Amino acid sequence: MQMEPLSFISDMLRPRSVAVIGASARLGSRGFHIWRAVSASSGIVNIWPVNPKYKYVGETRCYATVDAIPAQIDLAVVAVERRRFPEVIRSLAKKKPRFVLFAPQEEGLLSDKSEIAELLDQAHTLGMRVVGPNSIGFMMPHLGINASYWPKLPSPGNIAVAAHSGMVATSLVDQMQATGLGFACVVDVGLEMDIRLADLVDSFAADRSVRVIALHVEALRDPRRFYSAVRAASELKPIVILHAGGEAGFAADRIASARFDCDAGEDAAFEALCRQAGAIRVKRFEDFCAAVAAFASARRSNGRRTAVIANNAGFAGIAAEAAANNHLLIEGFSTKTTAQLHALRPLARVPNNPLVLGPSATPEQIRDSLEIVLQDPSIDNVLVALAPGPMASCDPTFELLAQSSIKTVKPVAAAWISEQLTASVRQQIASVPDSKLIATRSLEDAATGLGMLVRRNATNNAKRLPFEATRWRLAPEALATLRAICTEALAEGRHTLNALETASFLSAAGFTTVPCRLVRTLEEALDAAAALHYPVALKTVALGMTRRTEAGLVFLHIAGREELTEAWAKLADNLVQGAPLAQPEGILVEKMLDHGPEREFRMSIRYDAVLGPVIEYAAAGLFGRFKGNACSAIPPLPLPEALSLVSSIESAQALDAFRGLPPVNRLLMALALCRLSDLAEALPAIREIRLEPVVPFESQISVLDGSISLYDAPLAPERGFPHLVVEAAPIEDVEPFEPKPGQRFVVRALLEEDFERLKQFIAALSDKSYYLRFHSSVRISDERIAAFCRLDYSREGAWVATETDEHGSERFCAVARWHITEESQTAEFGVVVRDDRQRLGLARRLMHKIETEALEAGQTTLVGYVLNGNAAMDGLMSALGFTIGKAPEHMGSEVNRWSKPLAASGTPIMAP
Repeated sequence: MQMEPLSFISDMLRPRSVAVIGASARLGSRGFHIWRAVSASSGIVNIWPVNPKYKYVGETRCYATVDAIPAQIDLAVVAVERRRFPEVIRSLAKKKPRFVLFAPQEEGLLSDKSEIAELLDQAHTLGMRVVGPNSIGFMMPHLGINASYWPKLPSPGNIAVAAHSGMVATSLVDQMQATGLGFACVVDVGLEMDIRLADLVDSFAADRSVRVIALHVEALRDPRRFYSAVRAASELKPIVILHAGGEAGFAADRIASARFDCDAGEDAAFEALCRQAGAIRVKRFEDFCAAVAAFASARRSNGRRTAVIANNAGFAGIAAEAAANNHLLIEGFSTKTTAQLHALRPLARVPNNPLVLGPSATPEQIRDSLEIVLQDPSIDNVLVALAPGPMASCDPTFELLAQSSIKTVKPVAAAWISEQLTASVRQQIASVPDSKLIATRSLEDAATGLGMLVRRNATNNAKRLPFEATRWRLAPEALATLRAICTEALAEGRHTLNALETASFLSAAGFTTVPCRLVRTLEEALDAAAALHYPVALKTVALGMTRRTEAGLVFLHIAGREELTEAWAKLADNLVQGAPLAQPEGILVEKMLDHGPEREFRMSIRYDAVLGPVIEYAAAGLFGRFKGNACSAIPPLPLPEALSLVSSIESAQALDAFRGLPPVNRLLMALALCRLSDLAEALPAIREIRLEPVVPFESQISVLDGSISLYDAPLAPERGFPHLVVEAAPIEDVEPFEPKPGQRFVVRALLEEDFERLKQFIAALSDKSYYLRFHSSVRISDERIAAFCRLDYSREGAWVATETDEHGSERFCAVARWHITEESQTAEFGVVVRDDRQRLGLARRLMHKIETEALEAGQTTLVGYVLNGNAAMDGLMSALGFTIGKAPEHMGSEVNRWSKPLAASGTPIMAP
């Protein structure tokens, strides 16, 4: 995957010289707005208006042509009629600015795909990169740079915004400014035909001045690149994504199609993509603002336990309900806190949570109450509700609350519930420069902000924990069987597997299916039922037929011969009456399993127009029609994510013990979802797999019915898994390796489930080997080892050399890893070999793998940092064609930098 160097985006956002082509003195014109902002920018050294109609724009000399500008141009802002765009690009041929920003046009937004492609081709031919088109620009407040339509820079702060809509971005700026928050960067990417949201996310992630990243997304230009950037950035800082969907339905698709010439995609799939990338996705602008404000406070929540403090009982109750709606817990104070609160403000009632101070409480009493509550170890967050009244004063209450927020690491949110107080509150908060107070105008927004903090904390904690459950993968023999079944169907011109093929497919994939027989006569049906033992079910089998139950083509709970004979007659009649054009293959006689409808589920693979294969898990039957009983995930599906999915729907309660039924093993349900994910990864030709109902029992999961449809597509994945939005681990890339007769190793990719093996391998390294690899004597934590196993294969990779011990267990002998760096097309590597397996060529073998993989990912240089005195590694580097150089100063003089260009032919340079 190609990734822009961070210096590239930094240069774009920090132009030293800007030419505004079409700058105008005419009030209200496109050129007027952009020129007004640029000319007021203190951080831009040279500015040049270009317009043959003027000699001066204001007090600045105006140039008739770009060629007349006396110096080099970093950024050209194009604010002319659309028909003149090609002419303007040609006029830049001599100056060749690095970046061109196409502003919106008065005659309408540019949306013609061929017209945009032609502009991009012209710009790229001249070595220029394009912002937009239809972008109203960007701002860097702390640098005094305003290359946008916005007339005034917002206050500097820690929020970075990238949006498809400039109006959404400016609205967020207005909302945050009202609560005293500032911005590090604001960018409208427009149609992002060249510079992408993902490029900006990578830049924001590396920018230390950015605390929270806010994104507005209408459509995904490059879903894999977007996911990869968001996933990497979310490891460092919170990301909030505003994306309309759900109830918007086809409206979101129409907007995306009109502006971006692409589908918006299914909302559930987009939700899954954001969740698995570690981002917070919201659908409402109000929630967007609340989440951004909460994360901008630079406070982390350690739990859900929340205290509510209010100056009246009515809003205390409303605040408590708002907190509960955001999954926050309102529990009692400790005995010590209760005594301190009572001593502070003796009242007839005992202080409790929610804490109602009354309308006569002074600003100082409210502050002191907050500080007492913050000392309570049983409280993680505080929500303060202040309502205006004749006896209540909000001045200087918010100033005092802001001062208290600096003294604690716990999140404090406060709502003032009155538009009339906004100016006063803003002035109070502004008087406390380092305020960490989350200030909002509504209790719901304040509670939402706290809920987002709790949600991110829970997500981060789940990521850090190593997962000990074992996940098994599809064996090569099973994959061969699955591909053979699909090959036979496609060779016959069929894109739907018949009933017997479906049963064979599912069995080969590791699913437990119901015993069944395909029959064509009543006599065969009676014999089959006797062999299977009653009760049984009858199901019509016909290619492409759906909704068989509604058509009367399914009969269940048949207890004996007479019932079967009667059901057969009714089924035959229903087939003639309800499906006269169907071409039945026969009737399926299935063994009935005893279960209740509350434990019926649906598992499926379906295809999304934007995100490709999507895994769906839902309740089946009647329960599946209720909201909240379905959820989605994007393959590859990690086992912890699958477990979370199993528990996320409302019907998950039916998996617990109830009405005499034993609890269901949720791990088995999660493993079944992972198996579907494996199929989506390994078989690009799968269009849909629908397993319904899936019935969990105490020790197994049974599939009662299923259907499988195919594409005319490859039956094995291409390298890099282009059919998936998230690149999967190359599990089928396994290489045996015998450095000596009888000494057999296997080279394969490092997988998520390798945590325990990797942990044992690192623990077995001698102190010397460990120090030479990790440049430290401090042993790494389980959390970091688990992180090593969770790879984004589009920007990093890891390979292991393994052997099988005398007990048949797999052991790691060597591990190598590479990852993309901030430098342009440069990847960094590390490799280590277990002490008792050194000098067998394992490191050389693994280096070959990571060189090949880094090159295929678009990297041109591979670098590694080796400590002085590591003679074995220095010798390997020299033998492999690496060149020694000086490491960056922050690494110290005891580290050398080894680098090597990767061969352009597609094969890494390997020394003999």
